[in-house]
Amino acid sequence: MNYLEDVGEDLAVTNETKKCPYCGGEIKAVALKCKHCGKFLEEVKSGDIIYQEPLKNNKGRNIGIGCAWFLGIFIILGIIGSFLPETETYNNTDNISSDYNTEQAQEVKERVTGTYSGFGAMDVAFSNLGGQNAGCAQSGAGKSLVNEIEKKFAESSPNKDQVLYSISSYNPRLKFHVSNPRWAENVYNPDLCIADISFKNYKPDTIAGYSGYGENAEPYTIDEAQFRVSYYVSELSGKYKARISSIRSDVTKGYYE
Repeated sequence: MNYLEDVGEDLAVTNETKKCPYCGGEIKAVALKCKHCGKFLEEVKSGDIIYQEPLKNNKGRNIGIGCAWFLGIFIILGIIGSFLPETETYNNTDNISSDYNTEQAQEVKERVTGTYSGFGAMDVAFSNLGGQNAGCAQSGAGKSLVNEIEKKFAESSPNKDQVLYSISSYNPRLKFHVSNPRWAENVYNPDLCIADISFKNYKPDTIAGYSGYGENAEPYTIDEAQFRVSYYVSELSGKYKARISSIRSDVTKGYYE
């Protein structure tokens, strides 16, 4: 008796059954071929019988293969990345000084604002007939003049109205007051008016200008200066508007001692 016959005798002694993995039909547990669909349950190679177990759930095997593929791809990418040139990264926080003061960041230069007085006063008009004719002391002109001075400060820069820019930058809470409007008494410019400007909320060492020229120039502060504004007044339908000619600071040191 050969090997196949021995196996056949051993298989014939059992009556257990199982389901065909292909069609689901019930067959003997030792069957080598399904009697319903005719498919073999084992492979035959080189005349030898190789027993093949019924199909099992390959879910775990598939997961293992997938993990192996993922790990392989990850390793390959790592190898490729090692040959690429290094790139430099920038951290925005590197430019922030450790001595940075949050209060400085919150300090914002306030808008310079002003007030006026003396405009519309009859005594100024009668004591200065030219100023009355030029409209220098009109109350409407006073309000307009303050607005124009505020605009000058707002538009000042290192290249435009440098004195106003320097003073307001050094004094973030600077305020001003315009008073004593009068005629400039300039016979060659009969419509020119002038008024005085005084400041509030400023530091005593604020430089207002320089006396002298070149190497002999000496700085003087706001306390040592007299500021005044030259302006014209125009009237339209009973409303007065001021137009600034210039804003100057004349040194007073030595003049009133």
